[in-house]
Amino acid sequence: MRFVQRKPGSICPETSNENNQSGFTLIETMIALVVMMVAALGASSLFVFAIKYGAGAYDRTLAIAVAQQRMEKLRKSSFAEVISSSDGDVVNSSRHFTVVTAVTGTNLKTITVTVTPISGDAWARNAVVVVSQRSALGTGAFY
Repeated sequence: MRFVQRKPGSICPETSNENNQSGFTLIETMIALVVMMVAALGASSLFVFAIKYGAGAYDRTLAIAVAQQRMEKLRKSSFAEVISSSDGDVVNSSRHFTVVTAVTGTNLKTITVTVTPISGDAWARNAVVVVSQRSALGTGAFY
């Protein structure tokens, strides 16, 4: 270690800030702010994307729930009561859906429930389809 003897009132050249100033200039600060702004805009577009597709997924989840509820209702009813129908506006959690029930066959009925969200993005308005089969009670050929 080296000791330097100083005169009282003198400034040590190793610690002097007169010739050795450091810090950010206004231009460096502005460039840093522009870079941070570009990164923040990129992140905000990802948040918008996530919110949009999260809402669409929620609509499709509700559509599946509506289709399952309709199918359970048809399973509880008698065999003769299972018929085709169409409901224009079904509301679930303040979302609107179109429900179409198609029934084909006589002894073995194929039940198709199609639920379509009315509002939302184009990809979220794709129909959800649930298919089931139901047979009549009785003897005869097995399917």
